[in-house]
Amino acid sequence: MNTHTEWLNGLSEAAGVPLDFDEHGQCFLLLDTQLMISIRDRPDALVLYGMVGEFPAHAPAELWKRMLAVNLDLSETGGGSLGLDEDTAAVMLIGRVATANLGVHEFVEAFDAFASRLERLIDTLERMGVCDAGARDRPAESRVARLNRCEGTARGPFARRRDRRTTSE
Repeated sequence: MNTHTEWLNGLSEAAGVPLDFDEHGQCFLLLDTQLMISIRDRPDALVLYGMVGEFPAHAPAELWKRMLAVNLDLSETGGGSLGLDEDTAAVMLIGRVATANLGVHEFVEAFDAFASRLERLIDTLERMGVCDAGARDRPAESRVARLNRCEGTARGPFARRRDRRTTSE
């Protein structure tokens, strides 16, 4: 068993559900029935991707101006960065967790901090009117929709404010 798998097992234990990397080195989680996070296994890091929201294809310049300002803030504070998944028109929060000198407990804490940051970012952008809050609830044939069909209830540090659901694909 490699170290990254051990860390995923630690997260699985903390969340209270089984988690595994798929054949592509990826694990999908759905927390709180709305926070969609993917963990990708890389040789020197675990990369976290959190769906912020779906955005219109022809959004006004003001929307992207606000998004770039938020991205600058995230970059300056080490909070990750924003990227666009062109297949789903979803803006993603991306965080890289370097694996050198990191233990299971530190990874679980880093994951929890990422999930909290994602939740705050979604709330902030919804208040700013930047993203469509209801888009996560609409059916669609995308990775996002497949995540919504997953099951499992998270426990421990991930069940803070609301019932959070977690799964792997």
